[in-house]
Amino acid sequence: MLKKISIPTSSKLHIVGHRVCEGCQSKVPIIENEKDGEIVTVSDCLTCDTKELEIEYGAVADRMEDREHEIFYEKHSVIPEDLEDASFDNYKPEHPTQKDAYKKATWYAENFMELEFTSLLLKGPYGVGKSHLAKAISDAVKAKGHTVIYIDVPQLLRKIRNTFGSDETDEAIYKAIEKADLVVFDDLGAERVKLDDSGDSWAGEVLFEMFSARTNKEKIITTNCGADELRRKYGNMGGRIVSRMMKGTKVVPVEGRDMRIPEF
Repeated sequence: MLKKISIPTSSKLHIVGHRVCEGCQSKVPIIENEKDGEIVTVSDCLTCDTKELEIEYGAVADRMEDREHEIFYEKHSVIPEDLEDASFDNYKPEHPTQKDAYKKATWYAENFMELEFTSLLLKGPYGVGKSHLAKAISDAVKAKGHTVIYIDVPQLLRKIRNTFGSDETDEAIYKAIEKADLVVFDDLGAERVKLDDSGDSWAGEVLFEMFSARTNKEKIITTNCGADELRRKYGNMGGRIVSRMMKGTKVVPVEGRDMRIPEF
């Protein structure tokens, strides 16, 4: 709790002497103040009080700085509820490609920002653990103190549409994506895209802006779509989106049965 400094409010103030502060050896006035018929003596050392405030404010600032990456993550990430607890520890690879993807994902997280390439693209059908590994990577990187954004692409596009006319603009989201040390683009291609008569789409323009902001920067992408499918899906912007997202990106195929559906 911050220390409250006593400041006499009466006009009947008298300096009756001085003392040497035990803490900083400063010369401190001794003031008598008449209040409600009583004499009150005040001799606060403003030098020491100021130093205490600086230390306390500094400690608060340090705590905020220590949590900056977590605050950034909490503010900007869009994470599906079923991935909240996903981690490397509870990933259960069965198929050989799942085991290989697990090794590459853990290796990427351990060597983050020290690699010759910047990004991974986990490609495969639904339910094989791509998003699980992406979330595990993001948590491991965040634990090292890096700023991370985890984005479920379909949810993000809905979020951007909902920010029109509000305080949080799409420009603010783009800036956050550009600033982060790592951005995860989960489930790319699962969003609904409507092309107009000229072959353009709002979703394609938004994704192009985001991937342009992350060119040559660290990112994780998960998708069940191939490059040609993404090019067709985003129309006129499709080729440019794929070109931006694949620069410095290694493809990791993931196969296997749908881990979300029990056998019956």
